[in-house]
Amino acid sequence: MGNPTFVRIARPIGLILVALAVMMVVAKLTLTIVRATSFEEPGIGWLTTAISLGLVAAIVANICIRLLLEKRQRILGRMALRNLRRRKRNTALIIIGLLV
Repeated sequence: MGNPTFVRIARPIGLILVALAVMMVVAKLTLTIVRATSFEEPGIGWLTTAISLGLVAAIVANICIRLLLEKRQRILGRMALRNLRRRKRNTALIIIGLLV
């Protein structure tokens, strides 16, 4: 495919750039919607919310891209889903514990 050193260096840089782009787009869309629906300029609370939503979207995009590109991540994802189906009660308790 190419030089292994280049691929090893370029893949994380590409993931970071995609994450930054997704974060900027989501934050910009959030602030645009807030400005269009309110009479006042968004304050620090809306800015913080926009950045947080952007970070969440960037993390989700990064995970999805890694699941598609890396074989090892697909195997780990498959193992996690199998474990989730097998131990439903444990999974529900952990998720509830993380939410509280």
